Amino acid sequence: MNRCILENLKRIMILLRSDIRNRRGRELVHLFRQAFQSQMSNGELCGEMMEMMPEWCSWLSCGETPARDEVWVQKELAAFISQALEVMEETLHADEFEMAYDLADMLHVVPDVIVKNDKMSMKSYWKRFVVPFHKKWNCNIFHKFY
Repeated sequence: MNRCILENLKRIMILLRSDIRNRRGRELVHLFRQAFQSQMSNGELCGEMMEMMPEWCSWLSCGETPARDEVWVQKELAAFISQALEVMEETLHADEFEMAYDLADMLHVVPDVIVKNDKMSMKSYWKRFVVPFHKKWNCNIFHKFY
């Protein structure tokens, strides 16, 4: 996984969380989902994002990571991130801003967990972010990932 994409996940989720009612939020999440699923490069992602949100320019990590510096992401964790982004896109489309905020809050921490790459960090992440999300929203949509 491109390290810059992961860094942008963190930054974009923080920016979206700070302005969760932004009318372009759904489009921004959709763009990021495409980049995360390798349908566009990080540079293309940044270009598109900067057109939509020029004020974000200084926040984005717009470089490309050399192959030797790529970060390995477990298949299950990548599937979790993809599903969380999909749910976030749907909640923004339905104007369910509180749930979208909680998803952004949950996702902005994932890159740090990936970089640490240890079981304790992952366990702590699920306990502190995913389980409370499930309890608050009375759902289990991410249960299959832990």
